[in-house]
Amino acid sequence: MILSYSNIFTSFSYSQTPINEESFYNMSNNEGDSVYPQISSSPDNVYVVWQDNVFGEKKRNYDILLKTGTNGGGQTFGDVTNLSNNSGFSEPPQIAVNGDNVYVVWADNPTFNREILYMKSTDGGQTFGNVTNLSNNTQDSFNQEIAVDGDNVYVMARP
Repeated sequence: MILSYSNIFTSFSYSQTPINEESFYNMSNNEGDSVYPQISSSPDNVYVVWQDNVFGEKKRNYDILLKTGTNGGGQTFGDVTNLSNNSGFSEPPQIAVNGDNVYVVWADNPTFNREILYMKSTDGGQTFGNVTNLSNNTQDSFNQEIAVDGDNVYVMARP
């Protein structure tokens, strides 16, 4: 058994099966501090993203992690993908999904100034493009939110 600060647990109901204690799955299952989970889905996949410090020295560097559940809406989950993977402090992620397009935003402070970072996958979360800095300013940006409607992606944050 892995002892941790906190883990991310999920449970799903298939074909109107009730959610119960036995149906919970430990998504993060590590010694890090796993916090601020978000979940989104498409007809075939379930996406869970969260903030975790499992890779950080002295438990202070948080990264943004993602797991994709496939096989009929999340019955099988793949490996963890580290989206932020940097030395900055990556903060609560937000996720939106439309078909095979997966969009993730989070705040990150690589230069002691929080910026809003964005990544996109067009293949159901198997691969992601480069990180895009959406705020790119001298002010502190945070409290990001994301929504998708068809081909339109909307991101807002507090600068």
